[in-house]
Amino acid sequence: SGLTWEVTEMDPAELEKRRPRTRRSVHPLTDLPPAGEFATTRAHLISHSGLTWRVGEEVTVACHFSHALNKEVNVTGLMGSLNSPVRFGYYLQNFSYDGESYVARAREDVTLDYTFALADTLDAGQWQVALTVYYSVGRYLYSSTFFNETVTLVQPTSGSSWLLAFATLLGLLAALYVAKDQILATPTAGKKPDPAQTQARAEALAAAQAAAADDQSWTAHLDAARAPGSRKPSKKASKSKKK
Repeated sequence: SGLTWEVTEMDPAELEKRRPRTRRSVHPLTDLPPAGEFATTRAHLISHSGLTWRVGEEVTVACHFSHALNKEVNVTGLMGSLNSPVRFGYYLQNFSYDGESYVARAREDVTLDYTFALADTLDAGQWQVALTVYYSVGRYLYSSTFFNETVTLVQPTSGSSWLLAFATLLGLLAALYVAKDQILATPTAGKKPDPAQTQARAEALAAAQAAAADDQSWTAHLDAARAPGSRKPSKKASKSKKK
């Protein structure tokens, strides 16, 4: 047989009446009804790959419910809590009650997803999480704990931590870039220079020296022409002498 269920629309008043409870209790987690010997449950963690969860996030667990009766079993809801692993009766958080009504026909299986939110005020550490499915046959109430594990809660990573790490990475990359430029600009000891670069530098130096020599020769010629005692060129008469 496959997975089959029927969803029954119920008003809030009727849903409240069907909440699992005993004569001595009005809270589903305070005094649980007994487990039905005809029922089998198992859990599958959907939202996470392991039992390390972050404070404040949502967790989804699938409850696989099967029974061996030749009559219908009404699955009335799911609920859970987070408790101390040392003293199970010490509750840190009660998760919301999922009161949808699912009807499992004779010898058929039902798969239900239960999603709960971890309070953002919880402390990091190891805690016990217990999830329970409630069901009924006629007027008889039953419950089975399908998930009961010790989980590790960790604090979520803040946005400021990510920004700090990103800024640190940028600073490191900038420092490496500057160091690379300095290393490339520094001649390597024992490394022979490139002949083409050496010749080009020599030609440039020779051209600069030749230009400086020409400038010096031209300046010296002008200085000699203007020195004291030097003769100026005579001017030719523009007119002939009168006799």
